[in-house]
Amino acid sequence: MALIKCPECGKENVSDKAEMCPSCGFGIKAYFEKIEQEKIKQQKRIELEELKKKREQESKEREQKRLQSIQKPEKPVFSRGFIIYMIVAVIFSSWLFLYTPTTYNGDPDSGTWIIELLVFIGIPLFVYLSIYNKRVEDYELACRDFEAYQRQMIKEQDEAMERQQRELDQKIANAVKCPNCGSINTKKISTTSRVTSVALVGVASSKIGKQYECKNCGYKW
Repeated sequence: MALIKCPECGKENVSDKAEMCPSCGFGIKAYFEKIEQEKIKQQKRIELEELKKKREQESKEREQKRLQSIQKPEKPVFSRGFIIYMIVAVIFSSWLFLYTPTTYNGDPDSGTWIIELLVFIGIPLFVYLSIYNKRVEDYELACRDFEAYQRQMIKEQDEAMERQQRELDQKIANAVKCPNCGSINTKKISTTSRVTSVALVGVASSKIGKQYECKNCGYKW
């Protein structure tokens, strides 16, 4: 408790805990309680602002570390292994076209040869060139604007993590839950497993008429 001057009329030696000023009836206690509450709110706002700044700084530092972990890529070159594969694939496809059809009906089939070229050469070449062109684009971007390249790599990493998380969430959502313990660590009982269990145990087998088994508690349903 402290003796103060009434904020309203200026009367001296009034307790700051007094409900009202004895001179003018001003609500002293409520007045100072309101001031104290404002101080507490102001202190909380300051603490929250400091916490926000701290988290932003930590986020910037983490982002900076991630950027520094991205190194400049090496200049992409055609893989010798892929070139060798293409040579072997061309020879193999030509051999299939010239020899294999003749063995069966004596008449080479151009349609079969086109399919073989597509399977052994076209699809692998398309996939490899797509990857190679992406690496060339990344390399050119890194040479032109390394910081932009780093940001792009971070973005691609984040997108990959988001895809993995969505796939995981989807698997969890589609997972069969154990009705006994609620675990999603379950597996489907295969027909072979049921047949084997019945053959070994007979009608006492716990797998008769059951489709799933919980790996956590062993319950079957």
